Amino acid sequence: MNIDRDTSLRMRGAAIFMIFLHNLFHMTSKAKECEFLFVGKRVTAFLDHFTLSSPSCIEDVFSFFGWYGVPVFMFLSGYGLTCKHELAGKKVKPIPYLCRNYVKLFLLMAPCFIAYLVIKAKTMSVPLIITQFAMVSNLFYPLDISPGVYWYFGLTLQFYVIYLLFYYCRKNYFVYAFMLVALVAGVYFAMYHPDYLHAKIRHNSLLWLPVFLAGILCARMNGERLMDFFERHWIWCVPILLAIWIYSCFNVYLWTLSPVVVLLLFLVLGKRLGHAGECKFPLLRPIGIWFSKGLIYLGTISAGLFVVHPFFRIFALNAIGGGYSKWMVVPCYILVCIIGAAIYQKVYQLVIKRVLK
Repeated sequence: MNIDRDTSLRMRGAAIFMIFLHNLFHMTSKAKECEFLFVGKRVTAFLDHFTLSSPSCIEDVFSFFGWYGVPVFMFLSGYGLTCKHELAGKKVKPIPYLCRNYVKLFLLMAPCFIAYLVIKAKTMSVPLIITQFAMVSNLFYPLDISPGVYWYFGLTLQFYVIYLLFYYCRKNYFVYAFMLVALVAGVYFAMYHPDYLHAKIRHNSLLWLPVFLAGILCARMNGERLMDFFERHWIWCVPILLAIWIYSCFNVYLWTLSPVVVLLLFLVLGKRLGHAGECKFPLLRPIGIWFSKGLIYLGTISAGLFVVHPFFRIFALNAIGGGYSKWMVVPCYILVCIIGAAIYQKVYQLVIKRVLK
């Protein structure tokens, strides 16, 4: 299935917007997410606390659902690696491939992590700091990673390693088998295992394989008929997918599948926004076009936004804790994050060009 560049950027833009607001709001909201394990008490607390008339309803929604932007990046990682190496016919030499990707991740993370350490180093052990720079803390200190957001760097490095297996073993039944095993394991851990063990495993790649492998399959297979169906009937496909996703968020048996469902929703909406200029309602047309452009821009700086927002979150939380209005702090947080990310991304791209010639 071909996912064009603009659709990919819209998906990234929407996902990173959900993520960087979630990572602020879940520190302040009474509604807590079920990202690394399914907690029935959190579901009940959200349903009891959330009402559309409540002034905290937006905060609660981003806090509980905002983490679902993360699987979108996992999916696009699998899709992008497959397009870059398999479909382009490039030969992958494992050591240079892993070294190059590690350097890219390190150069993206390190400057902002060092700035973060200036403020938070006293609360972190030396082994934890070293393993975070090495991006292996997911294996040794999964629940102690700080900022917690940076668990994704270790996960991404694991995905780079895992992709080699599927690069050399390209039979799709091999992919389906791993996906099935991961889904079954996900349901098992969600239902039966102690929370601390499930959370530790979820900080690594095993239980996230379904969304990563979905990206590989999406790149390898022709799914244009399916996407054409979704695009033709989007007006009822979107609410149905939305309803299934929301229900799966609240059901322990379906929770493991919820990240896969949300991918379909992102794909349909990402594709559909490309037709915003064809909207039949003239008043909505410019809104749709500018919304699409805004998501595309956020998508272009999504890497920078992911890296810098935990640093700026420190000051936003301090301001909220100091008595400033949350709804004055949040717009400032959004603006500062976007400006900071744009600058950070630009510098990062210049450095990468020089280091990885």
